[in-house]
Amino acid sequence: MLIIQKDKYSRADIEQNLLNWYNYDRTNGADWYDQTQQFCIKLSEKYKVHFVQVAGIIAALSPQKNWDINKRLAIDFLESGRAGQYKFLVDKARRILNSENLADIPDILHGRKIRSFFLNIIGYSRVVTIDRHIISAAVGYSYGTITEKGYGYLESIIVHLAYIYQVEPKVFQAVVWNNYRDVNVRKFEEKVPF
Repeated sequence: MLIIQKDKYSRADIEQNLLNWYNYDRTNGADWYDQTQQFCIKLSEKYKVHFVQVAGIIAALSPQKNWDINKRLAIDFLESGRAGQYKFLVDKARRILNSENLADIPDILHGRKIRSFFLNIIGYSRVVTIDRHIISAAVGYSYGTITEKGYGYLESIIVHLAYIYQVEPKVFQAVVWNNYRDVNVRKFEEKVPF
């Protein structure tokens, strides 16, 4: 398990790592959440499902899937009620689709990463989606889980850096994520299913 702690990874090192990835190409992914919102709106119109529910479905089906697969899973689910994802995640998507109260969606999602991802998609900018790519960009190429305390610590660093660079935290995160993915992950995406 990866635990981000002050005594294991210095804040200065984490900040420098994140800044290196952000400065690699500040435009790469700067509009990622805007494009994702547009994708959700199109699905919402096509399948007659509320935009917020579509965003929740995408977030629910996102763990360990690259973005193209995540989009395909959401479409499969909206068309058939099924998707090639863990049963408990498909069950979350089903509960979201059947929910009569949109305010229940964050509770249905439950996990901090997928809840933050959902909130970022629907427009919240101060929460930060922290997944394995952001963790790796911050502390090196090591995947694992992150503790709640570590999540908050890394989120606070990203919020701080975003403030300095005068961008929304979700934009800072998206740029780091896209740059890290393009350099370290894209070449393996066809071989690895996440």
